[in-house]
Amino acid sequence: MLLGNNAPVTSIGFFNSNKAWGGGEKWHFSTAHMMKERNMEVTVFAQPDCELIRRTRNAGISSVACRVSNISFLNPVKVIRLTRIFRKLHLQALILNLPSDVKIAGIAARLAGIKKIIYRRGSPVPVKNSLMNRFLFRYVLTDIIANSNLIKKNILLNNPLLVRNSKIRIIHNGITGSPVSASGHSSRPAPGSEAVVIGAAGRLSPEKGMEWLIRLAHCLKKNGNHFVLQIAGDGPLKERLMKKSQELGLTDCVVFKGFITEMDLFYSTIDLFVLTSAWEGCSNVILEAMANGLPVIAFNNSSIPEMIKDNINGFLVKNEDINELTGKVELLLGDPLLRIKLGHSGKKLAIEKYDINRCFDQLMDLVTD
Repeated sequence: MLLGNNAPVTSIGFFNSNKAWGGGEKWHFSTAHMMKERNMEVTVFAQPDCELIRRTRNAGISSVACRVSNISFLNPVKVIRLTRIFRKLHLQALILNLPSDVKIAGIAARLAGIKKIIYRRGSPVPVKNSLMNRFLFRYVLTDIIANSNLIKKNILLNNPLLVRNSKIRIIHNGITGSPVSASGHSSRPAPGSEAVVIGAAGRLSPEKGMEWLIRLAHCLKKNGNHFVLQIAGDGPLKERLMKKSQELGLTDCVVFKGFITEMDLFYSTIDLFVLTSAWEGCSNVILEAMANGLPVIAFNNSSIPEMIKDNINGFLVKNEDINELTGKVELLLGDPLLRIKLGHSGKKLAIEKYDINRCFDQLMDLVTD
């Protein structure tokens, strides 16, 4: 693997200071792991004691614990320390996760002479047209990765001249094929003999819209449906959501599974997947559900329509419309054959468009360009 000056790429860093585990952290971990398997020198920079650094160390990947905040770039001691670490590791490329990472690690990378300084953006929130961002995007970053078409558009929304359009490359999140066949999820007995299992997964935080799931369960139960809703994930809203579930008398049909490491096992226990996020980039949980042969119902917002094709591999519902959401879920609760049909289409799309090896090759083309 070569850089533009024909120097082989042997050392790559991943800088991710997000404390919580989410889609970006999963991408950084799985990509670093794939690079290590290809005999590249990989170092992951992450917050101490976070899930990302634990998984990194358990996988035998080199890691550096860094305490970083949004204002850490104002501390010259921290910037100089990072610069020295980058030089000592002889990093030739650095991939950044958060805007705060771009500020401190991007500047340190530029000072250290790293040839490829790449910002991977997974948020569809438009980039602010600030003086700091204009400096970082034009003079610090060499490349930007957007994991959806909408994200690429929103990087330039507030300032079309923020950065050259050619500097932004779309590379979707990759997904591995599931060992479980699509029919394995949808061949349960007809409703009435066994409860259909609805699955949801994500951080229990405001932007994921998990309160809509509780409202959905309340409507489904009130209408006499036989179901179980399993929610995988943890976060600051857990206690509130559990309390609301108890107040509405849903403890017999809503199960909080907590943080789950082996998500394929979770997907193998459910029949359909529901996502109620306020916004998403290239959603890992949607891709995972599709790869596991599950139909997906989601609010029609942000980047979600790029993954969910209405009436093909799931349903797109008007944003925050609880009546339409309930109706679409009830349709799938009562129609196992439709669940199979949509699930097969989703699995086919996941394999064709989001194969992890294809996405990894696109990344390596960028890193070595």
